[in-house]
Amino acid sequence: MIPGTDTASFLAELETFLQADIEEGVDLLDDAALQLSSVNSLHSDVCKSATDSDASSEASPGPRMLSQMSNATGKRKTEEEPETMIEKERKRRQMYRRRAKNERDSLRKEVIQLTDHLTRLSQAKKNNNADSGVVATSPWEILTLCNRQRRLEAEKDKKRLLAAVSSQKMLIEELISVIRKFMRSVPAVCHVSLQDVRVLEQQKDMELYNMLMREMDSNFSSIGSVLAAQGVELMSEGVVKSIVKFTDGRVKNFQYRRKTVFPFQFDQVCRSLWERTHLYHQLCDRQVSEVFNSENSYAVKLRSTRKHPASCSASILHRLVLRRYVLEGDVVIVWRAFVEGEFALKGMNSSESGWIRLRPSNTGIVMEMYVNQMPVCLSSFQSCGSRVAEFIEMVLDFGQDNEEHVFGGMASLSTVDDRNFLGLNKATERLSLHQLKVES
Repeated sequence: MIPGTDTASFLAELETFLQADIEEGVDLLDDAALQLSSVNSLHSDVCKSATDSDASSEASPGPRMLSQMSNATGKRKTEEEPETMIEKERKRRQMYRRRAKNERDSLRKEVIQLTDHLTRLSQAKKNNNADSGVVATSPWEILTLCNRQRRLEAEKDKKRLLAAVSSQKMLIEELISVIRKFMRSVPAVCHVSLQDVRVLEQQKDMELYNMLMREMDSNFSSIGSVLAAQGVELMSEGVVKSIVKFTDGRVKNFQYRRKTVFPFQFDQVCRSLWERTHLYHQLCDRQVSEVFNSENSYAVKLRSTRKHPASCSASILHRLVLRRYVLEGDVVIVWRAFVEGEFALKGMNSSESGWIRLRPSNTGIVMEMYVNQMPVCLSSFQSCGSRVAEFIEMVLDFGQDNEEHVFGGMASLSTVDDRNFLGLNKATERLSLHQLKVES
C-alpha cells in the first residue's frame, strides 16, 4: 500500500503541473493521468491482498481482527477521496483545455481573416496606385476634366455677367428716374429737340471755321519768312520732329520740319497732295462743312477715340480747315486745326498751324513743310500730369497717322523700285513723345 505522504506530494506536484502553461500542460497531464492510473491499480492490488489475508482468518474473528477491519475501512474511505478529487480536477482541466483550444482556434481564424482582408486592401491600394498613371493619361478622362473646367469657368462668367447686367439695369433705372424728375422740374429745357441741338452745333462749327479761314491769308503771306526762320529752306532732305519745353518742363509746342523731292510731274504731285490732306481715311464721326471757294478750300470735323486706362472713354475732336494757293510756278497749302479734348480729356485743347510749299527744281518737285502745334490745358489740369500726357500722346498719334496716310500715298505713286521712296518711307517712321528731339 502507498503511503499517504507520497499521494499528497503527488497531488501537490499535479496541482503545480496543472497550473503551468496550457500548451505544455496538455502532454504533461496525459503523463500524470497514466501515473494516476498506475497508482490506482497498485492501490487496488494492495486492497485485494489485504482482503484475502483477512478472509483466511475469518473463521475466528477476535477483537484484534475487528479493529483491523475498522482501520482498513477507514483507510479505503481516505484513499477514495483523493481519487474523486483527481477525477473532478481532470474533467475541469479537460473542459478548460477545450475552452482555451476553442478560443485559440477562434483567434487563429480571426487572425487569418484579418490578415487576408489586410492583404486584399494592400493589393487594392497597390493596384490603384499602379493604375493612377493610366487613368490620368486616358483621353476620355482628360477630355472630361477639361469640359468640367470649362463648365465651371463658364458658370463663373455667367454669374459675373448676370451681376453686371443687374447693376447696369439698376443704374439705368436710377438715371431714368433722375431724368424724369429733371424733366418735370425744368420743362422748358427739355423741349429743345435734337434737330435744334444739331443746328446749334453746326453754327458753332461754322463760326470756328470762319475764324480759322480769316487767319489763312495772314499765314499764307508769311510762308516765306516762316520756312526761312525755321531752317526748312536750307535743310537737306529728311524729317525733323522736335519738342520745345518751358523751363519747368511743360510742353510749349511741337515742331515738324520736312523736305522731300518727288520725281513726278508737278501737276500730279500738287493734285495728289491736295487730295490726301483732306484725310479721307479718317471716318469716325466725319462731317464736312460747306465753305466759300470749295475748289481751293476745305473744312472737316473728325473724332479720334481711345479707351482710357481708368475704364472711361477719352477722345479728341479735330476741326480742320485747308486752303490752297496756286501761284506761278508754286503751289502753297495752308491749314489751321483746332483739337479739343472730350470726356476724360475735357478742358484740354491744341492749336495747329501748317504750311506746305511745292516748287519745281532740276531734281524734281521740292516739297517744304513746317507744322507748329501748341497744346493748351486749363489750370485745373496742370497738376494731372497723366491726363495731359495722354492728351498730348493722342494728338501726336493722330498727326502721325495722317503723316503715314499722306506720304505713304505719295510713295505709292511710283511704279518702279526707287531708292528715294525707300528713304521716304523710312523718314515717315513713327516716334514716341520721348523720342522727339528737344529744342530750347
